[in-house]
Amino acid sequence: MAYASITYTSVSGTTFALTNSSGDPIPYLRQADIAVTVNGTLKTQGTDYTFNSAGTAIVLGVAVSNATVSISRITDISDATVVYTAGSTLTAQDLNNADNQIRFGLQEFSDTYAALTTGTGDLQVLGGFIGSAEPWTADNAHAATTGAIDGRIDSKIDTALTTDVVAGDSLTITDNSPASGQITIGVTNASISTAKLVDSAVTTAKIADGNVTTAKILDSNVTTAKIADSNVTTAKIADSNVTTDKLANGAVTNAKVASGIDGSKISADTIDSSKLTAATVVVNSEVPSVTVNDTSFFTTSATDRRYFRQDSAETIDSGMPWSSSDSFIATTAAIDARIIDLVDDVGGFVPIANETSFPVNNPDINNPDGAGTIISVKEIVTTRTPSSGTVTIANGAGSNTVTITGCGSTVLPSGYGLLVETTTTLHTYVFHRLTPKATEVTTVASISGNVTTVAGISANVTTVAGISGNVTTVATNISDIQTVANDLNEPVSEIDTVATNITNVNTVGTNITNVNTVATNIADIQAVAADLAEPVSEIDTVATNIANVNTVGNNITNVNTVATNNTNVTTVATNIANVNTTAGSIANVNTTATNISNVNTVASNNANINTCATDIAAIIAAPTQAANAAASATAAATSAASAANSVTALNNLAYYANWGLITDAVGTTADYGSL
Repeated sequence: MAYASITYTSVSGTTFALTNSSGDPIPYLRQADIAVTVNGTLKTQGTDYTFNSAGTAIVLGVAVSNATVSISRITDISDATVVYTAGSTLTAQDLNNADNQIRFGLQEFSDTYAALTTGTGDLQVLGGFIGSAEPWTADNAHAATTGAIDGRIDSKIDTALTTDVVAGDSLTITDNSPASGQITIGVTNASISTAKLVDSAVTTAKIADGNVTTAKILDSNVTTAKIADSNVTTAKIADSNVTTDKLANGAVTNAKVASGIDGSKISADTIDSSKLTAATVVVNSEVPSVTVNDTSFFTTSATDRRYFRQDSAETIDSGMPWSSSDSFIATTAAIDARIIDLVDDVGGFVPIANETSFPVNNPDINNPDGAGTIISVKEIVTTRTPSSGTVTIANGAGSNTVTITGCGSTVLPSGYGLLVETTTTLHTYVFHRLTPKATEVTTVASISGNVTTVAGISANVTTVAGISGNVTTVATNISDIQTVANDLNEPVSEIDTVATNITNVNTVGTNITNVNTVATNIADIQAVAADLAEPVSEIDTVATNIANVNTVGNNITNVNTVATNNTNVTTVATNIANVNTTAGSIANVNTTATNISNVNTVASNNANINTCATDIAAIIAAPTQAANAAASATAAATSAASAANSVTALNNLAYYANWGLITDAVGTTADYGSL
């Protein structure tokens, strides 16, 4: 292991760590003690490389590629790192530095000694050794490594081959071919003279095919003996050189006649259909069953039956008016012209991404004056609202403004597609229609089953559309409708109960004014219902004495007078038996009512009245008590009248009524509510 050096081979980059082959850091006293070579060339600190901020790696100024980078420490031991002075302070740092100078020097010597004795070190880092990547120095002060020696020998051999090897007669030497340091020896073209050839050395094997030319053969030297059997081929006979004299009689047989006999070899009018096979000639009767091939042809009648039979009057040429008829045949030029006419009528189709991607030039086939081409906008990015039926798009075609007319009140919403038509004015288009959003089309497609179902009940849909106002009303009141549905699902439905009693409901409807009156006085009715539920109901008491109540009703003025004296009435109520007795003497009560002032006087003497109550005869005789009784009776009559009216309302409302405020026989007024 080398303590103080590391060699990186076949590396690339700029940064290389100061660690030895064991991965341990290479410490140093001064950065100047670190030597760096790249491919054997010593580098200069500050110019070619620097240290990183931690001092643990060198950083090359220029990145290398597939290079050999060697880093070694060479500690300067020419002078002491620390010089001790008598009486000075001795620090640990000074001791460590002095020790490291010795230790580092010993490590470097150990590395050098190991390199010299074991052959495992890198001798090229030693100044006295020349490495394989270093320039060769020829002197007695250097030794070479085996790598440097191999390189030196290769260099010398390369030099010797390219400089010391000389070509001889008829030879050519090419230096550094096929690679550096190599030579190629070849025979110079046209340099082998007859003198260089040994007699009989040019054998048949030495002559390349096709190299014995006519010039190499003496005249009359190619005899019949020199021509092998079957070697005079057609290619060896010049054209027109086989004359009639060269053909034996009867020698030209059918097998000798090739397909190349032209018309000049055939006498006129000698070949008719009889000379051709039946499969070669297709006659009229064979046209329906014939199969197309390249070995037969039609007779004139067969051709007329199978192919074009129109004369010039039935042919449409280019420039002639078009006729859509099975009686005419169009030439290809006429067909092209017809297609162009149709395309001009229909117009083209140009798709674009959005409303700001219109073409700068008119895309119509008849540009610049053409109209009728459809521009399809895939998706509108920004909603466009027309002004007077026209939409204007700034920078719609590059920096040009695009104008779309004919929009009316149709807004061009974002997300939708758009179809417009070109006009004769550049960048001006006519609105055609919107196209749906692709996502919404996909959504509809995904519920195609529902769409089909709706289509199957289109009549119902039309009916619903005709009552859209009712549908809207239902939607507005959907909460109430759901409440009704929930009620109908109950074991005992209130709606079912109403339906069962629809007659009563209709009665209520007929008397809705009374119902509203009851609703207004519902608290009173509830009070009446509570009274009727009592073991002894005041209302029942009134009903039992209805004749008296009616009498009181006839004297309502007196009752009202009594009402203003409620305290006195309450006193009378405690003597209801006496009141009933008084009711039998209504004439006297009426008399008492006319003397209400006296009644009030009697009320102020309640204690005396209570004393008299034990003797009804005395009460009758007592005008004051009679007046009080009359007032009480009148109040009771009023209450009875109200009760009677309420009972009538109850009957009409199937026992739902508003009883309101009722004053009982003793003058107590209460709100009885409803049943």
